[in-house]
Amino acid sequence: MKTKFKLSLTHAAAIMLLVAFAALALGSIESSPDFYDSGTPRVTVPDYSGTYFIATRGGLVFELSGGNVENGTKIVQWAYHGGENQQFRFERQSDGTYSIQAAGGRYLHIENSSTDDGASIVLWDGFGSANTRYNIERHDANHVSITSVHSGKHITVPMHENNNISILGDTLNQWNAGTNVNQRTFSLVPVNNRNSLIPVQNGTYAIQASLGRYLYIQSNRTDNGAPIVLWEGVGAANSLYTIERQPDGTYMIKSNHSNRVFDVAGRSTTNGAAVHQWDWSNLSNQKWYIIKVNDDFYKLINQNSWKALDVPNNRNENGLGLIQHDDNGNAAQQFRLIRR
Repeated sequence: MKTKFKLSLTHAAAIMLLVAFAALALGSIESSPDFYDSGTPRVTVPDYSGTYFIATRGGLVFELSGGNVENGTKIVQWAYHGGENQQFRFERQSDGTYSIQAAGGRYLHIENSSTDDGASIVLWDGFGSANTRYNIERHDANHVSITSVHSGKHITVPMHENNNISILGDTLNQWNAGTNVNQRTFSLVPVNNRNSLIPVQNGTYAIQASLGRYLYIQSNRTDNGAPIVLWEGVGAANSLYTIERQPDGTYMIKSNHSNRVFDVAGRSTTNGAAVHQWDWSNLSNQKWYIIKVNDDFYKLINQNSWKALDVPNNRNENGLGLIQHDDNGNAAQQFRLIRR
């Protein structure tokens, strides 16, 4: 009997010790801000504090509209250029939410403290209210959602016809969770990793329309005004182009055959205006934003007109001249850039 009693005490002590260790471990996990309850098992919540470019799934980034830093400035999406007005500072608060601060020191707010769908995201003085705090929630390995504590709604980018979510200058707004995941999830790109946001590296490329023909300078011409046309095959000098990034984030597209560049005729801002070659003069109608549509295709948006390079009616015939047209997300405005 004596021996049994001693063994029982030993077992009881061991059990109590295990329970104590388990309680201690569980308590430390429960109280830690680095863990949250997402069911079983528990997972680590990253600390997103830092300065980022906020990249959309449409190949653009958040930007202060017009480079302004005043109260009421809207947050828009724009092509990456790396300026301070595209950089945002996330700071984790004691409750696990985040402030988002822009250049000039002001914070991202919901305009007029609205809880309505479609309310704009703007800059404003001060931080502390629910209208200035956001939950950052991981969606997948590369994307997060940004949700207003005040309204419970996601920051989103507008979606247009043909699921187009990459219209330059669109204002960021808030919307409920029913929006398309491509509108409401973003990549946070650290400023020291900014090169990953450059859509195309400088080099020589063939440019292929979505139905398979390539962009050529008509009839091997070298004169100003020669049209950009479709043609079969690739390899000739008049089917190859030097694409070179400019300091403002746009690109010059220069024919290796003529040393002239893609140019919207007459600096037109109307639909249907021809795209031809012309001497480089550093004008906005010769500069193109190159925006990644998906893993295979890009669209080219003219800086002067904000219109897209377009194959008329998405036809696929030799000699067809290219034009500019409103950015509508159609396949007629999508091109492969093939490095040579």
